[in-house]
Amino acid sequence: MKTKLWVLLFTAVFTAGLLLSGCRKEEIPENTISFQEIPEGMTEAAEVPETPEEVDLTVASVSAMTIPTIEEQPYNPEIDLAMFTNFGLISDTVSIGNLRNAPTTNGLIVGRFYPNTGMEILEDMGNGWYRVSSGGIEGYVNSSLVLTGLPAKEQALRYENMWIRITAGSLNVRMEPSLDSGILARVTGGQTYRVVREEGDWYKITIGSEEGYVSRDYAMLGYTVAQAENWNQIASLTGPALTIAQWGMQYLGLRYVYGGESMATGVDCSYFSAMCMAQAGIRIRRTSREQAAQGTPVSVAEMRPGDLLFYATHGTIDHVAIYIGDNKILHAAQSIGCVSISAYNYCGEPVAVRRYF
Repeated sequence: MKTKLWVLLFTAVFTAGLLLSGCRKEEIPENTISFQEIPEGMTEAAEVPETPEEVDLTVASVSAMTIPTIEEQPYNPEIDLAMFTNFGLISDTVSIGNLRNAPTTNGLIVGRFYPNTGMEILEDMGNGWYRVSSGGIEGYVNSSLVLTGLPAKEQALRYENMWIRITAGSLNVRMEPSLDSGILARVTGGQTYRVVREEGDWYKITIGSEEGYVSRDYAMLGYTVAQAENWNQIASLTGPALTIAQWGMQYLGLRYVYGGESMATGVDCSYFSAMCMAQAGIRIRRTSREQAAQGTPVSVAEMRPGDLLFYATHGTIDHVAIYIGDNKILHAAQSIGCVSISAYNYCGEPVAVRRYF
């Protein structure tokens, strides 16, 4: 009897330990199916991105802090409204718009528009498309998505953003709107930052992942409108890499679903990567761990478009993404909730890179 009790107690403690340690398993359905010759049957383990440890800057002594000098441009996706000569604006009734390399829905997507994104209209093609410039690239956008003239200017004024440009050679960013406050960072002249709000003689700005204050005596205020997200890097792709990226980008915004296997209602990361690779005639397994066991191992420094990048939580591979160049990945991410484009190290460095062609 005592032996039986000890066995039950050990089993309960061991099971609880697994749960508390975050141990997870993939589920194997009784019946597997086949779709486009991709072996299927195992659902993907939930993606759990790393969370960086938070640091409370308000309690750190200024003398003990290493104060960074910010020299790179931390924020400049927007431009002054006055810079446009033939202003166009994505309507606030539009969810998402595509910037393409040809005036047709078959054109390659080289950028993405969101509501209230501004553009310079270069030419009305006369067939329902505009040739435009936005986000540092030229392309074509369906004219039905774009406001022009007075409606565009009126909407822009409702949604415009404030920014400041630093006019001093260098300037301290304070933790609070006071010269007696601790210094969060030092910024250099000519840099621009988004303004959260005005507070008396101070501007509260976004700097990296923090918010701080700069004196309005050393900054120039302006108003801006957002530009298109630039995905032009895939326009230079060829062969299987282009096929994989172009097909996958059709599904940007598709919902992430744990174990999802539908390009209409939702997918998980490894089903999405397998489907994308299949378009180039490359057959890979169903789960991220199985996919990582295939292909040719390469280093992060050697990765090229079309390679698969693998990420791990607690030492176990549980996420896969497609590298598309320019340090960006295309993936179905649980943490983001949909198929999206991210920096390749958005949740830490990949633990493995595999090449299949």
